[in-house]
Amino acid sequence: MAEKLPPFSWAPYAAFLASALCFCASTVLAKVLIPELGVGAVSACRTGGAAAVLVLLWRPWRTVFSRRDLLTVAGYGLALAAMNVSFYAAIRTIPIGVAMAIQFAGPLAVGALSSRRALDFIWLSLAAAGLLLLIPEASVNARLDGVGVAWAAAAAAFWASYMVLGRATSHLPAGPTVALGMSAAAAILAPYGLVEVGRHAPSVWVAWVIPGVVAASALAYSLEMVALRGLPPRTIGVLINTEPALGAVAGLVVFGQFLAPLQWAAMGAIMSASIGSIVSARSVAGARRGEARTSSSAV
Repeated sequence: MAEKLPPFSWAPYAAFLASALCFCASTVLAKVLIPELGVGAVSACRTGGAAAVLVLLWRPWRTVFSRRDLLTVAGYGLALAAMNVSFYAAIRTIPIGVAMAIQFAGPLAVGALSSRRALDFIWLSLAAAGLLLLIPEASVNARLDGVGVAWAAAAAAFWASYMVLGRATSHLPAGPTVALGMSAAAAILAPYGLVEVGRHAPSVWVAWVIPGVVAASALAYSLEMVALRGLPPRTIGVLINTEPALGAVAGLVVFGQFLAPLQWAAMGAIMSASIGSIVSARSVAGARRGEARTSSSAV
């Protein structure tokens, strides 16, 4: 008897979109805080606050983790911590759009390496072309800070590791796993954050912004973990590219960063690649279910 295949579901895609929106909100707020607190303190604050919320919400101590699971989750937390520090260090000296474009090379690589269909490479190529066009016009005429670019490249590598390790925990419940992973990241970043925050004299308004960063981060990572479990890597590699477009819109609204028509076209290319990835994934799922039904009736 043929193996029963699960029906196609839009839920993982909705979770991913919600995660992307929360991530953009968290990034905008974090960028505002960096001059006041520093990269290390913002990273520690973001992961520490999010870990506290997630632990209270998901209560990971009620879940039984094997020793191997704990090691995997610890690696997941390490990649998460390194990704946060690298990304915030990058946006301190280079534009957010540039940093996000470079960082997204990690997910694109994961998607490309896991793909087996020519159509998947078409969607990935379209998304990659959109990312290249999305680089802000100002950065073309101005020399990018080499250190910032290096930090963004490091963030790309750590993001790829984060995705791979996140999928390695797919047999574990999403909520407790992400809570434990975030706690590991917070523990790693806490000493760095405490040292750096002592070097700054933050303004009073900072206390009102920090809760927003924490809430947005907690929601973003929880929803992303849910999405990672329900989406194939090749699809994630394309869908993840909607975030620069959302970030560009956030930059326009919050920081007044206007984009040229070519860059709006780039966002259209990224969105088209994402839609194409969803439609093709659904078509393949439908075809496989049809084949399964045919095989089952033939038995």
